[in-house]
Order: sequence, then structure tokens, then C-alpha cells
Amino acid sequence: FNHRAAIRAFQQAAELDRQCAMAHWGIALACGPHINSMAVSTQNAELAWQELQLAQKNGENASPVERALIDALAKRYANPQPEDRSGLDRAYADAMREVWKNYPTDPDVGAFFAEAMMNLRPWDQWTPDGKPQPGTDEIIATLDAVLKLNSNHPLANHLYIHAVEASPNPERATAAADRLRVLQPGLAHNVHMPSHIDIRTGQWLKAVDTNE
Repeated sequence: FNHRAAIRAFQQAAELDRQCAMAHWGIALACGPHINSMAVSTQNAELAWQELQLAQKNGENASPVERALIDALAKRYANPQPEDRSGLDRAYADAMREVWKNYPTDPDVGAFFAEAMMNLRPWDQWTPDGKPQPGTDEIIATLDAVLKLNSNHPLANHLYIHAVEASPNPERATAAADRLRVLQPGLAHNVHMPSHIDIRTGQWLKAVDTNE
């Protein structure tokens, strides 16, 4: 969830290869909302729109699944950006559902679809009495499928924790939490993530050690 670092990395890739459509796609993607910050600044919205045009312009250099991801991302932005982005976020999630249907063996596609769905209800996947909110079952099913394809997918493990931590059964993410403890030791956010499940399951010492 270090989006500014992601933007810098994709910008460097674009400097090395101006015709790399996915470098421009990555900048545009990282400019968008996420569950910890749904606001999209005017500056980021303008940068996303600019880079999206470059991704589309260079789409002939991309693979079919990459072109599908670029087309879906085009639903996420508008120029100018409306004050209420909810329609754009919904359109992007719907578009990513179709990409996932067409590429059901691509774990990246599934993870991006799940994230797009979670952004529609940030930190609100479960009702106070433990019932799934609309869309939550689809999110979990998607992440289950992604983890069957690649159990070490970083984003899928990350999102799985967020998807079930407030549920009546947070222990469903114990395996995902344990994988993230060692999966990316240089990424502080993902090293921290297992503690979300530790505290929900009474593993207090693990939570302390993880955050230290």
C-alpha cells in the first residue's frame, strides 16, 4: 500500500521504455483510491488520466490480458473528475469482474478484481451482527480462487485478511497471515498485516512481535 513508491517505480519503467503500456497503466492504477484512502486528489486524477491515455496509445504493445486491464481501468477515471467518484468506482469493479471471467486463471486479475470490489465498501465487509455485506461473499470466493492459483500472491493474502478480519470467523485468514509474516520481509505494511488476525484470535504475543 505504498502507492507513491509504486508510482515512482512505474515512472522509472516508463522512462526506460516509453512504449511500455503497463508502466503507464501502473501509474494510473496507483493514483486511484484504496481502502485506507478513498479520496483521489485533483493532481492524482489528472496524472491518472494522462497516463491512462498513454497506456491506451501503446496498447498494441500489450498482451490481450494487459489490454483488458487497461480498458477496465479506463472506467475508473474521468476528465474532469466528478465530485462523487462512486459511479466510477462501481464501473471499474464491474469491468474488472468481466476481465476476471475472461481470465480466470490469472491470479493478478482476480486480486485486482477483489480489491476493486473491496473499495466499494472500505472497512465495511460485515454488518455489526456478523452478516456479510452485499459483495463480500463474491470477494471471498474470488480471493479463495486466487490463492488456489498462487498461495503466495501478496495482494491476495493481504486482502484476505481485510476481507475476513471483522467476520465471525477471522481464523479463516490464519494461513494468509502466517504466509505474510515471511513473504515480503522488506515491506513493512505486509509484515504488519498478520497482526490484524493475531489480535482477532487472541494471539497477543504474535501481534506484538509482528508489529515490532
